[in-house]
Amino acid sequence: MGRAGSKPGVDPSTGGENAQQCQAGPAMTTLAPKIEAPIETMAVFRYAEHLDNAIEELARWGFARSELSLLATERTLLDRLDQRYARISDLTGNSPCFVPAGAREAGAGTVSDRLVPVGTTSDGERLFASDDELGAAIAAGVRTARNGSAVGGALAQLAGHDNALFLLKQLARGAVVLWVRARDGEQMSPVAQRILQKHSDRDLHAYAVHMIGK
Repeated sequence: MGRAGSKPGVDPSTGGENAQQCQAGPAMTTLAPKIEAPIETMAVFRYAEHLDNAIEELARWGFARSELSLLATERTLLDRLDQRYARISDLTGNSPCFVPAGAREAGAGTVSDRLVPVGTTSDGERLFASDDELGAAIAAGVRTARNGSAVGGALAQLAGHDNALFLLKQLARGAVVLWVRARDGEQMSPVAQRILQKHSDRDLHAYAVHMIGK
């Protein structure tokens, strides 16, 4: 997966402007369950070019970058999305995050301005998510979990047990999950589903999600 070409070196920065991007952002407001939750659609991508095509078509249909989230393991980001995201570290060198790499800072082929660690899978893989509602919800679920499968439990709260198992299996295989939140759910959710079905490498899963609180 990924595009041909030499792989840029991964040399975490320990200072400067980039380092500030790894600092924790302001606390997010707790999101209470809604009576009519929007349809949040997710799809799995194993090829970077398919992910790019989906993001580009979603943008053409008016989806904002704030409505899109990514979920991937650290290994996948380093090995398969290295031309899209670069790993940097905060001033302590202990809290890495991923930011758009090089020319892609303008947004081409990327979704989030920052991917942050949200937990570790049962296989010891560090999981990164967009620094937004999705990332905050997973991180909140991990903090409140009392068992060894904290990430799986958090995903199950968001998407249901079966979908969580599916996600974890695909993430372990090096896939990237693109999660779409349609603010105008009734009108735009079908559009998101059609676009993701068109470009996704696996069966599409669409479902109503109640974001868990922090």
